Amino acid sequence: MVGFTLHWACININKLLLDIFKVLIDVNVQDVYQDTPIHNALSFFDPDDGGDINVLTYLLNQEKIDANIKGEDGYTLLHLACISRRSVELNAAFDTTLCHIVELIVQRYVQHNLDETTP
Repeated sequence: MVGFTLHWACININKLLLDIFKVLIDVNVQDVYQDTPIHNALSFFDPDDGGDINVLTYLLNQEKIDANIKGEDGYTLLHLACISRRSVELNAAFDTTLCHIVELIVQRYVQHNLDETTP
């Protein structure tokens, strides 16, 4: 149940506070679609809708993350950070935020053995 709650919180990442996430952490639990909470957080994160980069950064900095888990679409965390599912045009602030997220994932998790599926 806690894992499901974290998935719900990450889907609603733009409306919840960092303190809530700190209580719910189980970063590698997968939902019925094979997505982890961080897959959901990256998919739904939108700073223009109140999303807090500190919440996303906190999640991405968890020591137990398995960044190689592929979610429903076969995407890892790096894939999702490189894909914007927003239907509106990106703005400079959002671009900067996405670059920060991609940089964090690459620094912490990406190995040097990249292949054709690397974003």
